[in-house]
Amino acid sequence: MHRIQFLYIDPCLPSDFIGNTLSDILKLKTLSVGDMLRQQFARNDDLTLRMREYIDFGKIISPNLITELILVSINELQHTDILLLGYPKTLEQYQNLSKMLLDNNYEIGEFWYFEHKDSLQYFHKYYEQPKQKPYLDKYGDEVKQSWFKSIDKHSEDINQLYILTNQIKWNRIKVSYTDKELGLTWLQTIIDEHSDSI
Repeated sequence: MHRIQFLYIDPCLPSDFIGNTLSDILKLKTLSVGDMLRQQFARNDDLTLRMREYIDFGKIISPNLITELILVSINELQHTDILLLGYPKTLEQYQNLSKMLLDNNYEIGEFWYFEHKDSLQYFHKYYEQPKQKPYLDKYGDEVKQSWFKSIDKHSEDINQLYILTNQIKWNRIKVSYTDKELGLTWLQTIIDEHSDSI
């Protein structure tokens, strides 16, 4: 039986670095719904047509169709163990996906959540950088409000999912700006500490 693990990363954390490193260390194939959708829409098959009906009417694609998309993508990988990025985020999504996984002999593995330890400190450190500072200087409060709104919404969604799936192991890692600067050494240590049961 092959395993699916789940990864969530708060906005503005180094998501590519975390996702790629985690998948390399745990020897998992990374999948994201965004990438799967882009590949699917290039096919123009029956699943694509059903998804386009939602988009043409300005609706969000149903969890049932996203679940079907994930199953197609997983099966194409010949039952490789998977790290699924940023999905599911709601109870309905989780129920649809978990049923599909179990019905197709996949094991629901662990959840990984990299979250801000101190989002205000991270904000100030982030916007001290030469590439980012001009945005804060120009837009000020608008940038700050958008920053915290996106983080708060993401955290709220994941915490709801955490409550609903408390029978499954969650690895919650709080990240500071200085942690990020330590790079691979820090992340390797964190993964080793949390993955003893894998």
